Amino acid sequence: MHSIRSAEKDLSILDITPEYMDKTCPQQYTYEGLERCCAVLDGKDFMIYSTTRKNTLFSRASYSGKVHHSAVRCILWSTPMGLSFEHTDWFLGRVSEKKLVELWGPRLKKCPIRWFMLSDRGFFDTTIFYPTMNHQKTPKFLSGRDQFT
Repeated sequence: MHSIRSAEKDLSILDITPEYMDKTCPQQYTYEGLERCCAVLDGKDFMIYSTTRKNTLFSRASYSGKVHHSAVRCILWSTPMGLSFEHTDWFLGRVSEKKLVELWGPRLKKCPIRWFMLSDRGFFDTTIFYPTMNHQKTPKFLSGRDQFT
């Protein structure tokens, strides 16, 4: 079992370099002026079954407002071409995405200096948690919308 976990870490926690990012940047990113994007990040919540009558502390800590159910949460960082190079462990759903970025930030010194990340609005203002101060580009919504259709 230990060797499987070790292999999983070796295959999913990868170093990235500016040279690699330049060679693998999708043409559409270049067309849009996004060639210095080092990562696209997103939080994922996975619903779990929990018995609320037996342990209210667990039930409260695992509740996710994102899926309106008990869940575990992780954050995934991938390159613009889709290669996953970093992810958090799973945490109970109540922890905020910003808090996970703060916790995981020191591991992301691999992100090149002066490169930015594309992220959703939940990650706004997390630049300070990255050792290389990677700026977060987040979408702007018009007409009072709070998400994409």
